[in-house]
Amino acid sequence: MLELFKRLVIFVLKSPENPVKKMLRDLFYGEVVLERIVEYPVFFSLTGYKGKSEKRKVLDVGCYYSNFPIQLASMGFKVWGIDPEPYQLIHPNFTFIQGDVTKTDFKSGFFDIVTSVSTIEHIGLGFYKDKNQNSGDTAAVEEISRILKKGGLFVLSVPYSKSFRLGKTQRFYDTKHINILLSSKFKITNRLLYASYKGKWMPVDEDKVWNTRGETTSIVAIITATKK
Repeated sequence: MLELFKRLVIFVLKSPENPVKKMLRDLFYGEVVLERIVEYPVFFSLTGYKGKSEKRKVLDVGCYYSNFPIQLASMGFKVWGIDPEPYQLIHPNFTFIQGDVTKTDFKSGFFDIVTSVSTIEHIGLGFYKDKNQNSGDTAAVEEISRILKKGGLFVLSVPYSKSFRLGKTQRFYDTKHINILLSSKFKITNRLLYASYKGKWMPVDEDKVWNTRGETTSIVAIITATKK
């Protein structure tokens, strides 16, 4: 199915100009640019990539819509991915677990790094076939803390807003609620903010953020934390 979709996209892009081609071009290169455009390069830099000798174990949480764990695996990391929905991509350095990150079978202290690209905010809201759980984000962080070694690195991104709010599909965090979510298990070492201005993502300072509206992410916080 994935290969068929890829062939269809390539066919459309090679065709004469048409509405579908314009829609795809706008999606990938135009006004509709997701926060991944800043998340992926920042996440790569924060993992502290060591080159071809890289042997650290990484868990990527919520990988269903992402090729990020395959990119990490291609760089030499030993990578696991977990998601309630099935994952189609494969790599010799990658193992996929279809399951719930709030309750895993990994041994305590198993991972060196855990990454979560715009995932924690959805957990427990039932939008992505996960179970409904009001404190799903907290439960996920507690389990991540358990399976991450002491001093291990947790890199996550979440939608950000001047004030916390709960949407239908995701939570929008502010500084206070990020601290509440992480501070009992982790020491926050860095936080970066990026905002979308008509689809153009740029770094933004705390005093320039606003109360966001709707369900889309217009400000994203990328946080680095170490397990206490």
